[in-house]
Amino acid sequence: MKKILVVCLLCGLLSTFSYSLISASSTVATAPSATSNQFAGPEAAGQVSTVQEANTARLGSYVTVVGNIVDHLREDYYTFRDETGEIRVEITNRVWQNRAVTPDTQVQLLAEVDRNLVGIRYLWVKSLEMVGTASTAGSTGSGFVGPEAAGQVSTVQEANTARLGSYVTVVGNIVDHLREDYYTFRDETGEIRVEITNRVWRNRTVTPDTRVRLLAEVDRNLAGIRYLWVKSLEIVE
Repeated sequence: MKKILVVCLLCGLLSTFSYSLISASSTVATAPSATSNQFAGPEAAGQVSTVQEANTARLGSYVTVVGNIVDHLREDYYTFRDETGEIRVEITNRVWQNRAVTPDTQVQLLAEVDRNLVGIRYLWVKSLEMVGTASTAGSTGSGFVGPEAAGQVSTVQEANTARLGSYVTVVGNIVDHLREDYYTFRDETGEIRVEITNRVWRNRTVTPDTRVRLLAEVDRNLAGIRYLWVKSLEIVE
């Protein structure tokens, strides 16, 4: 009988001890967090730089540049200029914030220094501030209001040695279709591959006898083949 009582007492003590441990664990698990699970601190602040300095800055570093956006290249890409030179910048709609910016608007850009697959350096813009201008968010338009890129009039021979990422205008003929959006363009100095999408064709019919004027970006694919990425096509009468 005494043995049974001792066993019962031990079982009771073990149950009480287990319940205390479980309660303590629950209290710790459900205790409200004393700190936020998000970063509470300053945003990245790029070193104030010039375009010339940004062109040699470490990839991935942040810079702040002041100057003007002078033309639109394509999609989210623009040309930014200050007193030391020009550089390509990428600016998304989130950064524009429904503000209208012209080539005369001085802006301050905070951006990350980046480089694309073919080695062209550019600034990936994180924020844009209009210098000396009151904010016009949501009231004056959206994005860049200014000229599209205008390529220097060139020949195929010159385009074959032009800087990657530069824009050229060439006049000649599209003489054959290679594959998909790729064609062969020819002028009196030679031939070069060109990429022309349906957006550029705009349902127009062009034959090898049709003389055309192409505005294009000089590019190079992963295999190292140089080509012209056509932005606009005009039929020359």
